[in-house]
Amino acid sequence: MPGFTRPVNVPQEFKEYAGAYIRQRRLALGMTQAELVAAIGRADMWSTALSSFETGDHNLPPHMWMATADALRIERAAFGKLMLRWTNPWAYLTIYGPDPELEAAVACVPDQYSAGSSSRRPTEADAAAARREIKSARGEAH
Repeated sequence: MPGFTRPVNVPQEFKEYAGAYIRQRRLALGMTQAELVAAIGRADMWSTALSSFETGDHNLPPHMWMATADALRIERAAFGKLMLRWTNPWAYLTIYGPDPELEAAVACVPDQYSAGSSSRRPTEADAAAARREIKSARGEAH
């Protein structure tokens, strides 16, 4: 069930936010991509893989979050929370509770978890239905 841990419908800009954060922190520390890869301790990972994370082409795998946080000198829990917010916003909302900005951003995301899902763009009606579901789940009136 890879869809439950790696949603395929996370908007591209979410991945870009996470990647930009990693890149900005790396640059603030004066590190090259090769130096960060070495600090993470992943001899099997190339700088091109890190580049794909930084540009948002791919998500940084969760099993690398702790080592990456250490290499970037960021508290692990804070880094994990930030990565979860942008790589699986549904899990983030489940764990950390309401976040109106994030809820609004994911309201238009189709609720499908397979690579073969429809490529139909969400409509305003989809967004309104998603907002109603959020309110209903919270026990709020429509």
